Amino acid sequence: MLNIMAEPAYLLNPGVLVADDGVIVAAVFRGAQPCGLVLYRISDGSRIRIPFTDEYRFGSLYCVKIRSLDPAEWGYRFYAGNTTFIDPAARSIITVRDGESDLKVGGFFYRSDELLPAYSGKCRTNRNDDILYSFHVRGFTMLDSELRSVPGTFSAAAEKIGYLKELGITCVEIMPVYEQQPVTRPDNGPRTMEDALALYPVSKDGLPVRDLSAPKGNYWGYTRGFYYAPNSVFGTPGYEGGVQKEFADMVSSFHDAGISVILQLYFPASVTSQVQSDIARFYVTHYDIDGFHLLGSVADIRSFTSDPLLSDILIFHTDFPYEEIRGMDAENPEAGMISTGNLYDHNGVYADLLRRFAKSDDYVMREFLL
Repeated sequence: MLNIMAEPAYLLNPGVLVADDGVIVAAVFRGAQPCGLVLYRISDGSRIRIPFTDEYRFGSLYCVKIRSLDPAEWGYRFYAGNTTFIDPAARSIITVRDGESDLKVGGFFYRSDELLPAYSGKCRTNRNDDILYSFHVRGFTMLDSELRSVPGTFSAAAEKIGYLKELGITCVEIMPVYEQQPVTRPDNGPRTMEDALALYPVSKDGLPVRDLSAPKGNYWGYTRGFYYAPNSVFGTPGYEGGVQKEFADMVSSFHDAGISVILQLYFPASVTSQVQSDIARFYVTHYDIDGFHLLGSVADIRSFTSDPLLSDILIFHTDFPYEEIRGMDAENPEAGMISTGNLYDHNGVYADLLRRFAKSDDYVMREFLL
């Protein structure tokens, strides 16, 4: 049995830090129900439970340091009452065997942040003449039989740079790249009996052979995610450094080709403004991302856009309150007025117009002339 030593530690934000002498884990829990950490050994799924007690608590933030733990051999989940769940701030999501089934757990991201690119600003400029190309990593590459890389991966997307350069693309906007939290949603429904049997197969006795209650993923990624963890679905098996390094290498390849990288971030209403800003900061400082297209519910767009670290990052959103943003530094005039030159309205009107034109809809040309 592993001799685990737990002691109080200090982190300012939720997440995991792998130190030379142990692993530090911090998490937010509000309420009186029992809570804590469950460690899972990757090799056999065996567990160690570490309760969070008041000695680890600072307000609603619990922080514990675990010694004598090899981060490469273990994963973790949190528990509250009788429920376990993945750390929302996990940097890596891995799978362990849990009895007869697989279980997703957080992985201890043990590589040093210094190994990742950080805020180089190589392509970070406000360029009004950019030509953008938006794509989904898997959908963009899955059917390309000429790729040397595994289709559907970050490496495959990087291999398409030559094609994008031929089109004159100077900036790519990538649909959500982070791990998703599975959601249960209804199907639109089959159109024929054959479709129904394909979707909901039954045995000879007429009983369903598929678990219809199982959560389904959102192919496009427009759901709440584990925002700090690049999606392992887009990773190449056996890639040295893992999916985190592969994602970083893809971004670097685009930058080397003079192409900026914008990420789509989708936030449901449950994600607070502070967390939204922290996520954007994370991708800028750890993966050298050049901009974001904000989707869903943006809790406080004024605070997001006035973040000093994001002041030269391209930000797309449906509607910016420009005058309010410019006036937010009235209490500190010496610092200068907040710039809005990096903000771009993205309302989809022009894209919809081009779709209508491509379909040869009636009365479209006059829209271009108005």
